[in-house]
Amino acid sequence: MTHSNHNSLASKQAQVLDTPAPAYFTTSPLLEGSWANWLIKALTHGQAIQVSHGGVLLPTATDLYIVIRGCVVVTGVENNDSSMPLFVTAMKRGDLIVRPRYSPMNFSYTAKGDVQLLHVHGRGYREFFDDVENIEAGLMATELTLLARHGAAAHALVQDEKVRLLQIAQTLAEHPESARAGDGVMVAGSKEELLGYAGISNRRIGARAFKVLEEEGRVIFEGYKKFIFRRMTCS
Repeated sequence: MTHSNHNSLASKQAQVLDTPAPAYFTTSPLLEGSWANWLIKALTHGQAIQVSHGGVLLPTATDLYIVIRGCVVVTGVENNDSSMPLFVTAMKRGDLIVRPRYSPMNFSYTAKGDVQLLHVHGRGYREFFDDVENIEAGLMATELTLLARHGAAAHALVQDEKVRLLQIAQTLAEHPESARAGDGVMVAGSKEELLGYAGISNRRIGARAFKVLEEEGRVIFEGYKKFIFRRMTCS
């Protein structure tokens, strides 16, 4: 290995090891202080991959992903449900992606922009599973956190279309890698994407909701593929 290649590898490893832990790793007595070991073992038994914008991850029982860079949109429906996919959350650096082990929910993970991940799969996953202490606690906490977010998203379906669109726009705007734009945040996303995330199939209803949000100055589209989100400020 050349000196430049060695430096490049070291830089990539440093970036991975600098990845922050999910919040529940700092609050669970079983998981506290263990995140560095998870990252080291994932590097040992897995590999870094890149998923292009729009790529979909459908993890099997022997897949584990750790988001290293980028945004991953999570949608979910029950396995026997024919309804539109439900927007659950936007995953960020340090989030874990695994297939649910304790519930019948089925989640889909879509790259929003280019995404870098650590991927542990197959035999490597089984070795990782045997090598990491309290892994069951970590996997259960990951699943419970996502199920709680799914429950909140499902509850939001009783709200009107404007509120649902605003909540999704805010979730995307609060992603750590979103860019500031004046007094707001610039977010990559089209009206069609937001309508799909919100489960709004009636375009006329969606257009009315967008019109109100733009008049309020909350969600303002810049062309077809990006919008500016602004928080409501008290006067």
